[in-house]
Amino acid sequence: MKTSTFCVLAAIAGLSPLLRADEPAIVAKARAYLGSESALNAVNSVHMTGNISGALDASGTSSQMAVDIIVQKPWQESITMLGKDRFVHMALDDFEASQQTQETPTANQTVIDPKKPWRLTILGPDQVRALRVDISESLWFYRGALRAGGTVEDRGAATVDGIDTEKVAFVYAPNAVYIRYFERSTGRLVFTETESGTKIRESGEIMAGGIRFPRQIAVTDTLNGKESTKTYSFDKITLNESFPAALFSVPDLPTPASFLTAPGQPPPAH
Repeated sequence: MKTSTFCVLAAIAGLSPLLRADEPAIVAKARAYLGSESALNAVNSVHMTGNISGALDASGTSSQMAVDIIVQKPWQESITMLGKDRFVHMALDDFEASQQTQETPTANQTVIDPKKPWRLTILGPDQVRALRVDISESLWFYRGALRAGGTVEDRGAATVDGIDTEKVAFVYAPNAVYIRYFERSTGRLVFTETESGTKIRESGEIMAGGIRFPRQIAVTDTLNGKESTKTYSFDKITLNESFPAALFSVPDLPTPASFLTAPGQPPPAH
C-alpha cells in the first residue's frame, strides 16, 4: 500500500508544472507571501507545540489543553493533547488511524502510560480522509488539493472584513472543500471556511525555516444551533525533524484492564 502511495506521489511530482498551470494566479502570490518556493518545497515535516483553549474536558466544560501536532510526508500525522483529566493521542499512518485515550494523566505526560488503563479506538474511513486532507493542507501550502487529485476553483472577487480578496475553493471531494479568501494585493490569507460551515481565522506570525506560520488558529463550528470556537495557540514551530514510524502506527492492543473501541463507533470527543 505504501509503495503504491510513493509511486503516485512521484508521478504527481513529475507533473507539478502542469498542475501549477491549472491553478489561479492568486495561489502563486499566496505561496510567495508565505515564503520562497525553495523553502516551501523543502518542507518534509512540521512540528507545532502550544495549547488549545475552548477544548472540552470530560465534564463537558470549556478548558485548556496542551497540544503537540506533527505532520510528516507523505501521509503521517500525530496529535497529542494533555488536559487536567485526560491524555489523548491521535495518529495516522497512510490509511490507518487510531486514537488512544487515558484518564487522570500525570503532569507533562507525553505518551500513554502502559501501567495504567487506556482506551484504543480504530478510526473509520471518514476520519482517515479528514486527517489526510489535514496533512495535504499543512505540508503542500495551497497545492495539496491538486496533488491529491482534487481541483482548485477561482470563485472571483469578494470583500471580507473590508478587504478586497480573491475567493478560491480547494476541492478534495464534494464533502471536503476549503474556501480561502486571499488579499488580492499581497496574497495574504484573510479567512477560511468549509462547505460544511466551519470558519477558520488565522492571526499572528511565527517564522520557521523562512516560512510564515500562524501563531493562532481559531476554528468555529455550529453545534446544536450554537457557535463553538476552539483556538489553537502555538509557541514553537520546527521544520524537517525526523520522526519514528512507531509514533504514527496503530499501537498494540491495550492491557486487559483497558478496552478496545470497535471500528464504526465514535472516539472520545476532543
